[in-house]
Amino acid sequence: MKRLAAALSALTAATAVQALPAGTPVAHAETLAPDRITVTAAGTPAYRLQDDLSSGGITVTETVGDYTTDKIVGQGALPGTSGGTAQVGFQISRSVLTLSGTFTLHDPGAGVQITANVLGGVRSPSDGTVTWQGKGTVERGGQSSTQTVSFTVSGGPASPDVDDPGFVNALQDILIERFNADPRRLYASGMSNGGFFTSKMACENQRFAAYAPVSGQLEDQGACHPGRHVPMLMIHGDGDFIVPYSGATSAAPFWARNNGCAATTTDTDLPDTHPDDNTTVTRHTYNGCPADAPVLLYQIKGGGHNWPGGTPFLGPFLGGTTYDIDANEVIWNFVSNFRLPR
Repeated sequence: MKRLAAALSALTAATAVQALPAGTPVAHAETLAPDRITVTAAGTPAYRLQDDLSSGGITVTETVGDYTTDKIVGQGALPGTSGGTAQVGFQISRSVLTLSGTFTLHDPGAGVQITANVLGGVRSPSDGTVTWQGKGTVERGGQSSTQTVSFTVSGGPASPDVDDPGFVNALQDILIERFNADPRRLYASGMSNGGFFTSKMACENQRFAAYAPVSGQLEDQGACHPGRHVPMLMIHGDGDFIVPYSGATSAAPFWARNNGCAATTTDTDLPDTHPDDNTTVTRHTYNGCPADAPVLLYQIKGGGHNWPGGTPFLGPFLGGTTYDIDANEVIWNFVSNFRLPR
């Protein structure tokens, strides 16, 4: 299942997508585990289909904050119960009050067709799994009746040994192979836990050309050995009570030393274009850095645990949000200058 939880802890990989020159080697990712679908219908005889999708896919998204299921959409094919190919389809999304939409199945080999209108009742009993049971229309043998039907969509069993760095490596392969991304122009950015993970990637993953952690900076400096210069842009609010700003003031000198920069900075107060947000921004640029490995820290004075220029998903509860800069623009203007060597 392509689970797209819009959480602060998510790592964001930004890519510059362009055509690759002929003959460019293409990396390959391991095959992703297919979605597993289970469909049942009451009646005589009862119907049950359970198998992995052979094509297509189901996307499940979650709401920010409480991680409740927000959408189940997609279609795919899987082996039918009596041979041939069955088709499933989901068009379910959250309205004001609940999840609603339609679920369909067509299994020609078994002569079964199911249509169900979903109105609430979707559960997520475990991470990576959604399930629903209710009334639906079951057509079988030329007869149509209302029966209890159910579906379960699962991304496969959870592993106790989650390999997040390995997942990112596979994701990089997929971006290159499927979406023709330039392997020299992959970039990493993330906020909060995503910022910590971005910093970890700067230590370990040499396939990104530049990095931009936000509100989550490198903590274990003793375990970080990049073995190369690392273009680094950091953004952090000095009023952040979730991840204190002191983490940024500790991480920035580490990256400066790694890149061969001087210990001093040039500090620039940026224009206060939105005085009503009660924040200002100072850019600290380390002096003497190589041209291919600058280190910058954007200090959001009065800023909390929010994305600069964005809409705070918990309103004012995580502190101030600056609109004097747009983090999306600042990050892209920085990382897009860099390419990995050939």
